[in-house]
Amino acid sequence: MNRLSFVLLLTLGATACDDDVPPPKFDGGSQRDGQVTTDGGGDGSSLSDAKADLPGADGLVADLTFGDGGCVIGTVDNCTDCGDKCAPPTTNAASAQVVCIGSCAIACQGEFYDVNGKLDDGCEVEDTTIQASENNAKDLGSVPDWNAKVAFSGTLLSDDRTHVSSPSPRPTGRPDYFKLHVIDKTLGNTQAEVSLSLAALPASVEVEVSMKYICDQNPQSPLGPFTQTVTNQGTTKIAEKIDCDGSGNASGDDSGTVIVWVRKLKGDHSAAQYSGSINP
Repeated sequence: MNRLSFVLLLTLGATACDDDVPPPKFDGGSQRDGQVTTDGGGDGSSLSDAKADLPGADGLVADLTFGDGGCVIGTVDNCTDCGDKCAPPTTNAASAQVVCIGSCAIACQGEFYDVNGKLDDGCEVEDTTIQASENNAKDLGSVPDWNAKVAFSGTLLSDDRTHVSSPSPRPTGRPDYFKLHVIDKTLGNTQAEVSLSLAALPASVEVEVSMKYICDQNPQSPLGPFTQTVTNQGTTKIAEKIDCDGSGNASGDDSGTVIVWVRKLKGDHSAAQYSGSINP
């Protein structure tokens, strides 16, 4: 290295470390009291007014908005403005998490639902039995094919809230699954019949009920599904003749499992129960 280069490096180093060199400024703006303000081209309330002049800051602070008191707006402590703190529900506080989504709101914890849509009582209804798939269908037992009807019931809880656990939006809630094993004692005609009533639900609620039959001797080829839709507090019925071996011979063994599932399609949120039965 020659002498000229060495002196030049020392000069540049001294300049970079000089305590008298002023910090970089935003063009057209100033900093004071921990806030970013501008003299033009913006109202000074957002870092986005100044971030274009800040090297390396592109995209990092665009969503942070500062209030008049220097707070970050959009948090649960300062939701719509500084000091606008989101309060927890007065009852059922453990059922909900307070959030700020443009305004104060709640997100439901676990299997709690805000059916009535009110903030003050949180997510007031809990779904205590999760039977949302065939694998965890509610077991109604095992009965002979001449047995009386086997009843089932449930609620199709839903709401307009965000949920902390998946699935996050639940506008139609989760489906309910049931299973009943049927033993063909008579070796005669077997018919699986499913009935469903929405009499206790709001008239706006529309529900789909489906059934399939899994033969003991051929579980890889279930019969169905067979589906009906019911609304306006009505009732519906699915009735299917069961022929497990496909021979049309009524003397065959048609033992198997009836799988029923009930799914809400649309309508008002409600904690009221539907009712139904399986007639083997």
